[in-house]
Amino acid sequence: MNIRQLLVLLIVGASTTACGGSDILPDPQFENVVDTTTLYALSASDLGTSSGFDMFMARAVKPELGQVFDFVVDFDGSAAVLQPARVVGITLESGFVTVDRGFEEILEAPLTDYVSDSSLTLVSDEVFVMRSRINRETCGIFINLPHYGRFRVLTVDQAAGTVTFEHVVNRNCGYRDLNLGLPID
Repeated sequence: MNIRQLLVLLIVGASTTACGGSDILPDPQFENVVDTTTLYALSASDLGTSSGFDMFMARAVKPELGQVFDFVVDFDGSAAVLQPARVVGITLESGFVTVDRGFEEILEAPLTDYVSDSSLTLVSDEVFVMRSRINRETCGIFINLPHYGRFRVLTVDQAAGTVTFEHVVNRNCGYRDLNLGLPID
């Protein structure tokens, strides 16, 4: 076995372990908390209003100011939609998974089936899980790791052009645990 094959085996082993919960993840630094965020429609809001969401910081951002985001909200006719970064032309890995469970019941983010190339229509009480873009600067251990979060739409206000979410975002690299408090894995 040459050095290249050995490195590939180490990386594959590390990635398999990291994705399923492991001892190779750094100790968690951030507690999971429930928060609420209101986003404004990307195409219809005034400049300076927040229409994007950054999962690394778990906060609303202003894409037109060059702030990095994982998704934006907009309105398509009368429907509110969530658009992962790729849908608006930015090649990032963020994506969503819809779930048929209540917000409080989602205690761990799934590993697969995230949609990054299409929009999600948002209605009140819609529940979904997001996977963030990869942050190669702060979340690169042996592999590049995302952040995960669970979201519930609280209100869609077409007249104001806003969507309000309740969310729990795990700001610790690679941790899929969405329980409140300090994550376990």
